[in-house]
This record gives sequence, C-alpha cells and structure tokens, in this order.
Amino acid sequence: MTKRKKNAARQSASKSTEEVERLAKTMQGESDRGCLLVCLAEIDNYLKEILLLYLGKGGAHKDAEFLLNSGAESPIATVNVRTRLARCLGLITPELTNVIDAIRAIRNDQAHGTADFEITDRVIAKVLDSWSDSSRQNLFDIARGIKRPNKPRLKLTLSVGWVLMGLSAAVYRMENSVVRIDFTPPPRKTIIHKPRAAKQGSH
Repeated sequence: MTKRKKNAARQSASKSTEEVERLAKTMQGESDRGCLLVCLAEIDNYLKEILLLYLGKGGAHKDAEFLLNSGAESPIATVNVRTRLARCLGLITPELTNVIDAIRAIRNDQAHGTADFEITDRVIAKVLDSWSDSSRQNLFDIARGIKRPNKPRLKLTLSVGWVLMGLSAAVYRMENSVVRIDFTPPPRKTIIHKPRAAKQGSH
C-alpha cells in the first residue's frame, strides 16, 4: 500500500471513529430497540439527502422535495424503496445496499415487537456478513481503537457509522458533481418528399 493510500485509509478510519462516537452519544439512554430505530433514521436521512440532490437537478428541487417529503403519499417514502432507487441510479454500492437491507431486516423482524429486544451477536450476524472481508476487518480494527466494550451494540453502531460514511461520500460527490443530465429529446429531422416524375406515355 502506498503512503498516499495509507494516509487516506487512516483518515477514513478516524472519521468513522468520530461518526461512531457521535452515534453512541446520540443513542445514550436508548433501549436496544430505540438504538436500532435511531440507526435506521440516520440512514434514511442520508438516503433522502442523496436522492434530493440527484432528483433536484435541473430546477426540479421542489418536485424532488414533494416526492421525498409527502409522507404516505410519496412513492419513495420508505428506506427500502429509497435504497433500491439509490442503487439503481448508481449512487450507492452493492455492499452498502446489502448492509442497509440487513439492518432493515432486523428492524422488520424484531424491533416493532412488544417483547424485550436485545442486540446480540446472533441478531447482527447478517449485518456483519454483508460486509466484504476487507471492510469487516477494517470495522474490527476500528472497534479495537474505541474505548468502549466491544459488545454487539457497538458492532451495530460501528456498521451504521461505516454506512453513513459511505453515504456521506455519495453526498459529497453529488454536491461537487458538474454532470448535467439533459432529458431533452433530439430534434426531429425534416423529411422532404419530392414529387415523383410523371412516367412517359402516361395521360
């Protein structure tokens, strides 16, 4: 690994650690169910920001806001649909998509129940398995540098922090993009029909 790549990796790890610490403070006093819901809300906010930037191009910001903020009437109101749309538009990677889906699946399976919910290694196993081997190793390396017990809740928080870093990078690319998408159809060609010459001998 070159010195430049090492510095970039070190800076990324530092930012991820800060993001995890911020999340951990946000979730202080939350139950495990509350922790999970906060994580999904953070992801949803970033997805909304990415899609707002993309769909709002070309003077369509108000229309994009309507699509994203019109509640139940919106066709893209859920984390699931927003994730699918962001992926189809190439705004997030397949890896981030898989991790978000795994976190959302935990919410769907357990977080809305009335029974006591606890974040355990078994519960978050699919989340960790959704990362590539290198990403998962980076997560564990960062976890060792955080002065908190390496419990399942921290692993989930760490995964969400890593997801937010990826989404934040997508927002940065969108904000600094100079690409303009033009949906104006090309002009039609004018076809001139020339009159046929009269056949000789015809009356």
